Amino acid sequence: SCEPHFDQRVSLSDCTGTVSGVRILGQVAMELLNKSTPQEFLEMGDTDRTELKASLQLERYKVYCKCVIPANEQRKPSIRVLSMQIADPMEVVKNLSDASTTTASNP
Repeated sequence: SCEPHFDQRVSLSDCTGTVSGVRILGQVAMELLNKSTPQEFLEMGDTDRTELKASLQLERYKVYCKCVIPANEQRKPSIRVLSMQIADPMEVVKNLSDASTTTASNP
């Protein structure tokens, strides 16, 4: 039987830019979507899905990714999210502060 599964391509952005085509699969997607299974997600109404999407876009996340560089030079790297959790606000402030200090000292 063919059961629904999560395999979503998203764009991730921070103060340095955006990476497009990042894949969020399986358990990582379920945790991001409040433990919703693919079937539960499909059964949500449009309003509930829109509200969930909007709430996810307004959060800052700590993301661990795996990047696979293909042997064939004509193909793009494949980037997959291994873990994604809401970031600790103090860690965000520290990292933004560290990034601005590094940029200012290395023009």
